Amino acid sequence: MIAMGQFDKADEFYASAFEMTSDNDWNERTHLHHQLGHIHDEKGDLETALFHYEEAFSIQLENVPRDDPSLSLTYTDIGSVFMSQYDFDEALEHFLHALSITLQNSNPDLLEIATTRSYMSGIFYEFKAFKNSLTSHQEALNTRQKLLPPVPPLLATTYNSISLVHEATNDHLKAFYFYEKTLNIEEKSLPSNHPTLDVVYHNMSEVLERLNRYQEAVKYQTHAVNIGRMAYEPDH
Repeated sequence: MIAMGQFDKADEFYASAFEMTSDNDWNERTHLHHQLGHIHDEKGDLETALFHYEEAFSIQLENVPRDDPSLSLTYTDIGSVFMSQYDFDEALEHFLHALSITLQNSNPDLLEIATTRSYMSGIFYEFKAFKNSLTSHQEALNTRQKLLPPVPPLLATTYNSISLVHEATNDHLKAFYFYEKTLNIEEKSLPSNHPTLDVVYHNMSEVLERLNRYQEAVKYQTHAVNIGRMAYEPDH
């Protein structure tokens, strides 16, 4: 139901399941709090999502050590909500806890580490700590390139984020290079009229304009306009 976007039905289902779960079954109650947190996170109800994640965390602390690997995901979930609430200090603190726990594991989940580093890079970007942001992005990218297929959307997201950091530091050539890598993946994985392509072409046009490559900028902006016309209703 969650994967299908039926969040209200999923909320009812998991809330009912929670009511029927024994207080002694802490593992299942933790799982259900996580699921309810994800549902409300997707719905944009961040306060309720945070409540469920923190309830899961409290139950876990009563039953596992503070460095238990299962706590890493909970720290990450809580951090992501704080990030959505623009509370970047709290978010970073939780991501650092998550990363510390995962790195202590003898067999860490490398993709989980990459996800945490990506979150952290976003916070460093907000703090204008662009060097730290690029470092975290690159570490996440290196991991994902080793473990994921060549053209997954997640890599495109990483490339796009790196482009934004380079734009912020006025390194427009590098920004354009990573936008090209973003576009290469998205053209292979998305419909030709997908709004995301509109955004990438527009961003590339702006970078080319800053590089005084005006004819190319016009070409990319034309692509963006044409995709926008196909993707949106005329009155959009």
